[in-house]
Amino acid sequence: GAFYGMVTLQHWFTLFISQWLVALPWLIVGVAVSTGLFLFAPRRRWEKLLPESAWWQPLYGCGLGLLLPLGQCGLFPVMRRLMWQSGSSSLAIAFWLTAVSINPILLLQLWRAFPENGEVGLFFSGLGFLLLVGFSCLFVLQRQMITRVQDDESSFRYPAIARPSAHRVAIAPIETEALSTTKLSILPVDRKSRLSIGFYVFSRELMEWSLWLLFGCAIAACFQLWVVPNLMTSLNPWSILVAGFASPLGFSQHFFLAGQWLQFGNAGHSLGFLLGSTFMSCTSFCLLANTLRVKAFLYLVILLTLTAIALNLWLNFYLF
Repeated sequence: GAFYGMVTLQHWFTLFISQWLVALPWLIVGVAVSTGLFLFAPRRRWEKLLPESAWWQPLYGCGLGLLLPLGQCGLFPVMRRLMWQSGSSSLAIAFWLTAVSINPILLLQLWRAFPENGEVGLFFSGLGFLLLVGFSCLFVLQRQMITRVQDDESSFRYPAIARPSAHRVAIAPIETEALSTTKLSILPVDRKSRLSIGFYVFSRELMEWSLWLLFGCAIAACFQLWVVPNLMTSLNPWSILVAGFASPLGFSQHFFLAGQWLQFGNAGHSLGFLLGSTFMSCTSFCLLANTLRVKAFLYLVILLTLTAIALNLWLNFYLF
């Protein structure tokens, strides 16, 4: 019994650390892009760029999501930074949903994964687009903001759903004396000082996000080792959703596993797995918890889960 437990624990650790190491490079890229937004896209530039009507702002988020293929875990640092820098929650949500569902590189990978079953790719891109439009419009209606005083003369507003980050926002650069980087939130013009602040923000956020990624990968490894094998004895929509929830991060892995479900089941099972692994995976939820405040996080998780369950049942019982 002790030997079996040791082997099981070793298997869990292998699953856990391998998933973390695969996802970590994408997380580093996401934190680097987030730091770049902090340094080179201050709030006043967003105020000039974004339209006054909140209903047009998700289009800018869609554009960023189409241009930035950051992987499934590199998106969350950028998503939180966008809330602070732009002050638009709908823009950040649209960016996230676009990047995980209808990004051109992702759709190309999806098409290559199902060369003889194009309906899977068409259905998934169509469902992703509907979720993108629905949730973006839902967060357009979310107008609750928090005003934060930056110093004696400047203040800014940011979405109340955004979780605090190492550096909240970057105001337009101004001349300033040497200040402590731990308290500095107005970027100096001096290049050396900017590099110092950028390195501080990058290292601080990388450590923060890496810990959340460790936590998510640990939970996913537990599900993969002890829960999913017991559910796979009977192939049904619920077991498919649980398999998607416990799936490791990585679109290529998702498409490969979805292809396996297509062979053992049908297109409905494959699409159900893609919905679960894309919009309600365990590791993504852990990273999302570090992006949004508790109430907004629970609200979005419940909506995504219910939507994925409803679509999964519709696909399996009415279409396929």
